[in-house]
Amino acid sequence: MYAIQPTGRGSKDDVKIWTASFADPLASLHTSSNNLTLMDLDGHSGTKFVAAHIEKDANGNPTGSKIKAWRTNCLIREIDLPGLCSAMVGFNLSASEGGYAASAAAVDDSVLIYKNLKPFYKFVLPKKPVLAEEAQFWSDLQEAAENDDNNHPLDIDGFKKRLYEVFLVTGTLTPTSHNLLGLQGDEARQFIASQKGIPLTARSVIVCLDTLFENSTDAKSPQCLVVGTENREILILNPKNFAVVAKVALPAVPVVFAVQGAFLVDYRIVVACRNGCLYTIKRGELSPVVVSLPSQAVGLERMNKMLYVGCMDTSLTCYSTKGKRLWSIRMPAAITTMGLLQYKPRNLRALIVALSNGQVRLYNDRILVNVIHFEESDPVVAVHFGNFNTYDGVFIAVTRAGELHFKMLRRTAEFTNKGINSGPPKEQTKKFPVPDKTQLYLDQAARERENAIPMHRGFQKDLFRLRLQTARNYVKALNTSLVPMVSTVSHSIVANAVVRGIGPLFKIEVEIRNSAAEPLDGLRLTATANADMYTIENPTVSCGLLVPGVAYKYNVRIKCITDAPLSEPAEIHLSKSPKPAPLITLKVDLPIMELEI
Repeated sequence: MYAIQPTGRGSKDDVKIWTASFADPLASLHTSSNNLTLMDLDGHSGTKFVAAHIEKDANGNPTGSKIKAWRTNCLIREIDLPGLCSAMVGFNLSASEGGYAASAAAVDDSVLIYKNLKPFYKFVLPKKPVLAEEAQFWSDLQEAAENDDNNHPLDIDGFKKRLYEVFLVTGTLTPTSHNLLGLQGDEARQFIASQKGIPLTARSVIVCLDTLFENSTDAKSPQCLVVGTENREILILNPKNFAVVAKVALPAVPVVFAVQGAFLVDYRIVVACRNGCLYTIKRGELSPVVVSLPSQAVGLERMNKMLYVGCMDTSLTCYSTKGKRLWSIRMPAAITTMGLLQYKPRNLRALIVALSNGQVRLYNDRILVNVIHFEESDPVVAVHFGNFNTYDGVFIAVTRAGELHFKMLRRTAEFTNKGINSGPPKEQTKKFPVPDKTQLYLDQAARERENAIPMHRGFQKDLFRLRLQTARNYVKALNTSLVPMVSTVSHSIVANAVVRGIGPLFKIEVEIRNSAAEPLDGLRLTATANADMYTIENPTVSCGLLVPGVAYKYNVRIKCITDAPLSEPAEIHLSKSPKPAPLITLKVDLPIMELEI
C-alpha cells in the first residue's frame, strides 16, 4: 500500500473548472474504461475507486489480471483473478444493502461476483453443443494427421481453408478452431498433435458487461447484469440467483452497450458490434432498425435521449434513439476512449472524449465546453467520473504508460462554449459594405435583359462542352486506373500518396483505406519509375489484411542516381491477386534533387 502524491504533472487545465487533486506516475495501471468503477465496498466507509489491472510481461503481452482498490489517495487492496478481465462493474444486489456493495468481473467464460472484494458467486456461461460441421472437420483432420508421411503429407493449408469455409457458413467456431487458424507450419502440426484425444468443447468468452435496473431506476434499487458473449448473444442475469432471465441473439459480436430503463418496466439496450453496426434491443426483442457506422465503434454513450458514437476513423457521430443521424464532427486525432460526466449538484452533463494527441475533450451536444491536456506521448486510454470518497465529481484518467490522475470538479464550475463547433462565426453577422449602383452596372443589367436568350444559349453550350470533356477524362482515368479510389461490388478502396525528402533519397508514403463493410486481403503495392534516373529499394509491398475504416500507411523508398536537374513521376500500382491489372494507379511527381553547393 502506498500514498498518491498531489501533483499537477502533465496537465494545463482550466483552473476555474478543475482542481488537480492527486496523481500517481508509478501506478503502472494497465486497464480500459470498461474496467473502472466507483463503488462502496462495505456500505459504510465511503466510495472507493476499483479497477481491473491487466498484468503484462517484458514484451507487453498480457499474463494475468488483478482487482485494485483505492481509498482517497492510498491503494488499500489487491486480489488476483484467475484469468484476463474483459470488463468490471459495480452493482446492487438488493435494495436493503444500499450503495454499490457488490462487484462483477468478467473473466473468460465466467462472471465472478465479489462482496467487499471477497468471492461471493461464480456464474459460468451455459455450454453449447459443438456444431456437426466443425466436429466432422476435426475428425477428418485427426485421421489425416495419423496418416501423415512422405506419401500422404498433411495439407494444413487445405484444412484451414475448409475450416474457414465452415466459419463463413455457421458464423461461429470453438476456441480450439480459432487457435488453429492463427498457426502456421510446424506450430500448427504440434497444435493438432496436442489436441489428440481431447474432446471438442464450444466454450464462449464474455466480451462486455454492464448493469440494468431491475424494477426501478432509483440509485439504490437492485440491478441485473447484462452480459455480451463471443457467441453473439446478450444475456440478462437476475440479481437474486443470477439465473438467465432474458437472452437475445445478435447478428455480430457485441463490443459495447448503452443501457437505459428497468427490466420489469421498460428497457432499451443499444449495442455496437464488431461489424460496424448499431442494434437496439427493446423488452427482449431485437429491433429491425440497424444503423451502419462509418467504421468500427471505439465508444458508445447515451445522454439526453441521444446516442454518441466514437469511431476508429476519428469521427464523433450523434444519433437519435430511432437511428437517425443528427450530426457528425471530426476529431483532430484518433479517439482512444469515451465516458460520461454527470454532476447532479449543478445539473451538469457532458460527453468525455479522450484523443491520442493527449487531449481529453468535453462536449455538450456538439459544443466543445472544456479541454484537459495531457502529454501527447502518453495519452489517456481510460476515463471515469463520479463520487469518490467524500468528494463530489471526481474525474479519473489512466494514461497509456499506466499513470493515474484524479481531478476534482469545482463546485462553481460552469461549462461554457469554447467557440469550436458552436455554429456560425461572429464575422457572419457583420454586414458587407455594398457600394452604390453605378452607371456601368445599370448598362450591364440592361444589356442582360435585352440579350437574355443568346446569353443563356451560350452558357448552356459551354456547360455541355465542359460536362462532355469531364466525362471523357473520367472514363480515360478509369480505363488507366488513374483515379485515387475504386468501388466495385467486391471491394471499395481509397488511396493517396505523399513524397517526403529533398533528395537524393525520397520516401513515398502511401495511405490506403478500405471503405467497404468487409475486410480485404491479398492486395499488393508495386512501385515503378524510370530505371535510368531512379532505383527503388522495395518495389513490391504486401498490404496484408485491411480492416474497414482504418488507414494503413506503407513506405516506398526511391533513390535518384543522376546528377541532372531533371525529374520524372513515379507510379504506384495497387493490385489484388490473382488479377495482374491494377485497381488503382497513383502518379507521384518527384521533386528535382537539390544540387550540392
